[in-house]
Amino acid sequence: MDQKTMDRCRSLIENREILEKTLKWDEEMLYLAGAGIFTAMDQKADPERLRQAEALLRKKTGVFSDMRGEAETPILCNASMQADPDAFLTRCVNASNELRKAFGSSSYVPLAALMMVQRIGDEQFAETASQARKIYDLMKAKHFFLTGDDDSPSCVALALSGKDPEALINDSEQCYEILKQNHFSRNAMQSLSNTLAGYDGTPAEKCARAVELSQLLRKNGFDGDPSQFLSGIGVLAMTAKDPAALAAEMMEIDGWMKTQKGFGFFHDISQEQRVMMAGMLAEMGRTDPGNARDQAVQGAVSMAVEEEIILSSIWIWAAIQM
Repeated sequence: MDQKTMDRCRSLIENREILEKTLKWDEEMLYLAGAGIFTAMDQKADPERLRQAEALLRKKTGVFSDMRGEAETPILCNASMQADPDAFLTRCVNASNELRKAFGSSSYVPLAALMMVQRIGDEQFAETASQARKIYDLMKAKHFFLTGDDDSPSCVALALSGKDPEALINDSEQCYEILKQNHFSRNAMQSLSNTLAGYDGTPAEKCARAVELSQLLRKNGFDGDPSQFLSGIGVLAMTAKDPAALAAEMMEIDGWMKTQKGFGFFHDISQEQRVMMAGMLAEMGRTDPGNARDQAVQGAVSMAVEEEIILSSIWIWAAIQM
């Protein structure tokens, strides 16, 4: 890999180590998600500013607040880089309140709120939450048992696209039917279909690009389960200018990462998680710097939503790329 990519890899590891020492008792993948945000912005995590942001969040939320769960690390990482972290956290609380009206309380609400804070002004929070709920209801009508609270961030990402909810779900359904022939799990197919719906192009074209990248990863040595990050593959496929080069670089980065402390066989990070993190690092070098943190936020949100296995959407860049 080139020197810039190596520097990003080392920055990710350094930032993860800082977060592990500063924000105690969090999940390993959430430290990695937060580290991705700092790495995307070419910044080093500042322990003092993280602690200040943590103290501010404690003042604004109760002990049992859903903002003190999976969402906390991504929120604190973002807040610590703000000129006014107090105002940023207030906006996170306000966005969460609007989403709570639409979806009820859950650990996924503040994660979805983080996307809104990054993309829109406070005056748009209520309308975006309402649109996200419409998308969720349409999604639930199509796949009652597959759709749950963990889909709320995806619904917000789709709502932020500005596209018609019914058109989005119709596109998603067409993608779902096409993907059936590839024998992916139903949950993975729904996650990928919802992600692809936010992009331009026909369902057939978009599905073909996602399947192609999955196959290219296998050709380059990936032997894990693509269903565990199928939505992430879809996003990478839709943003990649050269899928073959991307797949090769992802596996090269993965080969290096698995030799590093905390990424090997005897740690909680799976090959699927490593490969998708490698995709994030590879795409950082191909992305407009102006979108870097927004994209990293989507990655962090998705990693937090599916922290146990990073099931389907390590990179929901839909909210930025649509």
